[in-house]
Amino acid sequence: MSPRTIAAGLLVAAALLSTLRADAGDEVVAQAAYDAGNEALKGKYYAAAREKFERALEEDPQLVEAWCGIGLAQAGEGKEDEALASLRKGLGLLEAVAPLEKSRLAMYEAALDKLGDLSSRDAELTKLMRKQADTLLGLGKKYASKDADAAAKALFQAIRLAPENTRVAKMIDDLKAEARGHSVSLMTGALKGMWSWIDPPEWSYEGGIISGDVKDAAMLVKSDRVWSGDYDVLVEARLVDTYPKAGAAFFAVLPAWVKDTPTAKFGVLSGKVHWQDQMNPDDKDSTDLLDMPVQDVEGGGIDPKEWNTYEVRLRGRDMSVYVNGKKLAEAKRPKERTGGHVVLLVQLCKAEFRRVEVTPR
Repeated sequence: MSPRTIAAGLLVAAALLSTLRADAGDEVVAQAAYDAGNEALKGKYYAAAREKFERALEEDPQLVEAWCGIGLAQAGEGKEDEALASLRKGLGLLEAVAPLEKSRLAMYEAALDKLGDLSSRDAELTKLMRKQADTLLGLGKKYASKDADAAAKALFQAIRLAPENTRVAKMIDDLKAEARGHSVSLMTGALKGMWSWIDPPEWSYEGGIISGDVKDAAMLVKSDRVWSGDYDVLVEARLVDTYPKAGAAFFAVLPAWVKDTPTAKFGVLSGKVHWQDQMNPDDKDSTDLLDMPVQDVEGGGIDPKEWNTYEVRLRGRDMSVYVNGKKLAEAKRPKERTGGHVVLLVQLCKAEFRRVEVTPR
């Protein structure tokens, strides 16, 4: 684990306690010194990092982030006893925090490996971690009915802190069972933490619609989350414009994309519902598993410029594709394909996507 990862996680203790500070000095100077210390820590300049964090504490003695940073810097310098003392000083304030805020869970997660290592040699820290595991269990219960992702993060962190806690293990099993069959929308809010590469001028997100306008290439956006096992991917999309002089227009969903690995593509290519894959890893060329004129789709055909749903269902090695709920084809996928990112592809056209859902099965 890198110093940057460890730092990001351990500093959650401080972030949670920002409302407890009193009589702070120059908070601007303190924050600037803290930021400089964090940069030095990332570069493994441990002595410089410690000095910057100490300067931050001169301005704000209750800046718990800086105490954690000093501890990490001291650990990097090989001063384990001093590091434990510094970390304990900051982490002790966790006893006043109940429960951890949802927004802090991802930051806290990176700390667990380091804390677990320290707890094996430090009885006070072990006690603190077990107390925090109970806090996380309560948070998991709080979010179980309205935010499965937040609940899962809290519970998995709790079980890592206290693996002997049978209540946490049972709730994780219950949450997994409940999650199956429930769709997860990748089009909520401002898409923060959901997608990468939605960059102008080709890509934009406005009014609940992801738009790709690519005139001279093929471009992708990908989900930040990786999916695996059995699941369905459904997108609702439409073709807005084409650039025929440039070549064949294509928009598609890729249900299990992994960089530099063959993957399935399902959408509309040159006026045909098209399913493309490279089924044999030894073959360089893709296989067209389906190439159906849009007017031949069962039920009177489809108009790609209208909103239609395009869906891929993955069940073990079995893969099937649907348009507007109608099954069009099925095939076996290579056994090494176990999942990946959900990707939207736009090639030599403008296409819009207003619904992207993943349903674990």
